[in-house]
Amino acid sequence: MRIFDSLPQPTYSWCDVERNNHYIFGADGSIYICDTFIGNKEKSKGKIIPEGKLILNKKIKKWRTSIFNEDKNNLTQNCYDCKILPICMGGCRRVRILNNHSACYWTPKRILNRMEKYEKTI
Repeated sequence: MRIFDSLPQPTYSWCDVERNNHYIFGADGSIYICDTFIGNKEKSKGKIIPEGKLILNKKIKKWRTSIFNEDKNNLTQNCYDCKILPICMGGCRRVRILNNHSACYWTPKRILNRMEKYEKTI
């Protein structure tokens, strides 16, 4: 185990959904952005046609945008003001888009708890 494996680290994004090269492919060639959508045709963001070309839904851009490029609103402003933004990066994009609220996994309390557990292991 590396020394910091159990501690939160700064990250580029919370989830691979935000990365331009991340796709999940269904058995029928459907393309999904989030693994919670697999099998739900309404949540498919595109497909692979028999020639091997990717056909992507135009609405995919909102899933690929960094929190820094989202429209300014109370939710993103809360993230900008948060001192743990480099660790959280806005949390789960699916929750932010579909439920319009933050989904931060890391909180100051959770970080302190993790640090206390880590301290006990060394």
